[in-house]
Amino acid sequence: MTEPLSSLASFPRAPGFMADRIRRFDWANHSLGPIDEWSVALRFSVEIVLSSSFPKCLVWGDERTLVYNDAFIPILGNKPDALGRPCREVWAEVWEAIDPLLERAFGGESPFIEDFPLVVNRHGYDEQTYFTFCYSPVRDETGRVVAIMDTVIETTGKVHAEIKL
Repeated sequence: MTEPLSSLASFPRAPGFMADRIRRFDWANHSLGPIDEWSVALRFSVEIVLSSSFPKCLVWGDERTLVYNDAFIPILGNKPDALGRPCREVWAEVWEAIDPLLERAFGGESPFIEDFPLVVNRHGYDEQTYFTFCYSPVRDETGRVVAIMDTVIETTGKVHAEIKL
């Protein structure tokens, strides 16, 4: 017999390092609250992010809380642990560039950007990087946008190769 979706004993069900980190994280002392009180929309969104082979990050709620999958870890580099932290703190050095795009997505749009240039600090120094990504709005059962699902591919190597040509 299949365990009912309402049972959180094995949430998240997806395998992997970040799924384990999410299970062990102290959500009870976080603004999202205890994991067993999360909305269906949040639980489903987390499962989708964790189940993807593409780098994905969930930006949840008014605080823009980050939850991400294993494939997203290299994009973060050596930044301090980002799980459960506000996006504006994790990506402070590029916040002015990405916040307007997030706001558009929280407004219901799905911005898609190719080879977006950003100077990020993820290895202890500023580096010119490029990313292709889509911010997809996530809606709750009432239709309200409650989060953004970011699917992202780093294209720095490709862009640098094209520049050399």
